[in-house]
Amino acid sequence: MRLVYCSGLAAALCLLSGQAAAQTWLASFPSGDWDFAGNWTPATVPNSDAATAVFGNSTTTSLGFANNTHNIGGMTFNAGAPAYSFSLTGPQIFTFRGAGIVNNSSNAPSLTVSSDTALSANPLAFVKATSAGNANITVNAASAVGFFN
Repeated sequence: MRLVYCSGLAAALCLLSGQAAAQTWLASFPSGDWDFAGNWTPATVPNSDAATAVFGNSTTTSLGFANNTHNIGGMTFNAGAPAYSFSLTGPQIFTFRGAGIVNNSSNAPSLTVSSDTALSANPLAFVKATSAGNANITVNAASAVGFFN
């Protein structure tokens, strides 16, 4: 546990500095590409072990990935979020390293893995106490999903 001492107006900033990064998928935007910063607020693509991608109501719910490697703490689906779908193809790797998938919506998210295991042994991976929640995961031929301690 890290202790930070703050006083006065700086106290609010200190509280924010200890929090993990969270980016929220926008309700309407030009693209279904996870890796386009303009689809997120703040305009930063979630791609770190501490990052949480937050999803609510949106007009674009089918997402793909332009970049090959993604590490994320988790995805959180807010109450009322539609059923999102995510597709991993080609040499892409997506690894959850935190809470994993937290679904507060009645609609389960879905992940389709079509990545070639010759390029990545586990294109979709859940590490340590990470949860897949109630996500629907489809693994196509020559693909794999890994759960690791």
